[in-house]
Amino acid sequence: MRSAGQLMMVQTGLIGIGAGAAAAFLFVSPASGTPLALLLLLVAPLPILIAAIGWSHWAGLIAVGTAALGLSAVFGVDEFQSVCIPFVLGIGAPAWWLGYLALLARHDPATGGVEWYPAGSLVFWSAVLGAAVMLVVIPFYGMDLQTFHTTLRKVLETALRLESEPASASALRNADQDRFIDFLVAVMPPAAAALGSVTNMLNLWLAGRILHISGRLRRPWPDLKTATLPSMTLAALCIAIFARRALDVDRNVLHPA
Repeated sequence: MRSAGQLMMVQTGLIGIGAGAAAAFLFVSPASGTPLALLLLLVAPLPILIAAIGWSHWAGLIAVGTAALGLSAVFGVDEFQSVCIPFVLGIGAPAWWLGYLALLARHDPATGGVEWYPAGSLVFWSAVLGAAVMLVVIPFYGMDLQTFHTTLRKVLETALRLESEPASASALRNADQDRFIDFLVAVMPPAAAALGSVTNMLNLWLAGRILHISGRLRRPWPDLKTATLPSMTLAALCIAIFARRALDVDRNVLHPA
């Protein structure tokens, strides 16, 4: 019995290490500049989810740690804040948490069976994590709204190669381009949060399907047609709308047109 337990621990560790290596590789794939780089980046949480749901959340946790250590070794300690922290907060931790929740279960006295964590609640958490990651990223661009917008605008101008243009070309930049950048500054945070939510749900579904086909899924495949969001969803949405309106009012007071 003891040897079986040790074998299980070794297997969990190896699965976690392999999943972490795969997740780190997918995370740095945009550096290759290939057309599929963005797609590979979007599925970076998938190996961690497969390890966490197919084996245990400990395997997912080992995967996150392995990926973080591997990225630190490759890019160096000096790049820890710019590489490892975004990976852990944006990809590793959310994937591990979703994998942990997916395996939560409790005894149902009414049926005598097992009641698994609802699929609708997993969808809710996917959305919450997508928004939470964006909230964590915002302070890296500025601690106040004006600084955040200014920094994000510079990043977008650099990405669009507007700052590298010669003075003559820069002078020809018309108001439409400025309005386009202003539009990107306004929509980038909510768009990034929405993309993160969709990406979390997509990777969670892919991990479940892969494990279901391979026979490693440790919980029954849920009936997605009957899945419902938790009752707190409406309250969370109302709070988010109220906070957004309060932020707009505060911005208008501090920076009137």
